[in-house]
Amino acid sequence: MGFTGKLDCHVTKGMREGSRIPFPGMGIQLPGTGARGDFTAVVEVLPDERYTIVEENHVQISHEISLCEALTGFSHELRHIDGSLLIITSSEITPPKCIKKVPQRGLPTGNDTSSPGDLLVAFTIVFPRVLDSDQIQALKP
Repeated sequence: MGFTGKLDCHVTKGMREGSRIPFPGMGIQLPGTGARGDFTAVVEVLPDERYTIVEENHVQISHEISLCEALTGFSHELRHIDGSLLIITSSEITPPKCIKKVPQRGLPTGNDTSSPGDLLVAFTIVFPRVLDSDQIQALKP
């Protein structure tokens, strides 16, 4: 008969899909020996609603800014995948499909937590649906 209890394991930050966590002697009992085999858990990384793993250790998030912010600059709070709060700012024009890199805020490289990848913020510019006549006049040269 197999093990029917609970096993606790530590999944370290940055563990990759398919990583294996061994539990020696926690598998099924080997016939005729009384000894237990080993059990191995395999890490399955579930998708996140907001973040995507890019390449090996970079993480990307999409972030919306208004057309006004794209033209004049902005300062936004962004909740990082680790729960910390980041302030993303720009004082220049942000062009469509712009990706801003935040160094060393991605995933660790394997077991090396001293050199994480980057966080990539992909900006989507939200255009207004309508402009009133005053706004139109203000935009004309």
